[in-house]
Amino acid sequence: MENVKVKQILKEASTSLDQVKVALFDASRECVKTEAGNEWDVAKTLFSLAENADSLNRQIKSLVNGSETKAVVTEVEPRINAAQFREEASERVPRKRKEDYPKYEVRGDRLVKIGLGRDKRTEYEHEIAKGEFDKILARLTSIAASQKQFTVDQVQEGLDCPVYQTYALIAVLAKMGLLTNPRRGTYRFTTPGTFSSAASTVWERLQSK
Repeated sequence: MENVKVKQILKEASTSLDQVKVALFDASRECVKTEAGNEWDVAKTLFSLAENADSLNRQIKSLVNGSETKAVVTEVEPRINAAQFREEASERVPRKRKEDYPKYEVRGDRLVKIGLGRDKRTEYEHEIAKGEFDKILARLTSIAASQKQFTVDQVQEGLDCPVYQTYALIAVLAKMGLLTNPRRGTYRFTTPGTFSSAASTVWERLQSK
């Protein structure tokens, strides 16, 4: 490139892009240090933006140096190593405590179960819509009126919701002390006579957390 003024403008742009790339990369690293599950998605987005800034910067430098942009993009080794970043990110995310899970919260018209992944770092979620929640609870209330204990298969009779939703709600009720699990596969109502009235307040209690 022969135009001195344009070359100077591009050099200044390149310097700015270097600063932007470093800032984005540092921000991405900070995100992976936090324990919040949604920060990993932010970290990946910031990292991708840093890569884009780096790529653009290399293309600008190729113009300043009079090189072919295409050659630079395909042949120059990226200064940001994606594989290394992912490895470092995985190591930086602290392990979570198994005893803190599962967690439950109400988001709008859905009950969300937040579980802990096998790596003890990532989380997963299962949702139960309010309509399904009410159906499962009504089925349990009906069972409580005639028997003290039950199995999940008995609850599923007449329900068309996925069984994982039934298990999730039963786990919530057990955590609240309304059910016990005396042996594998069998659940017992703590106080069958008052289960109906207690169960009617479960959604509100979850909302208030």
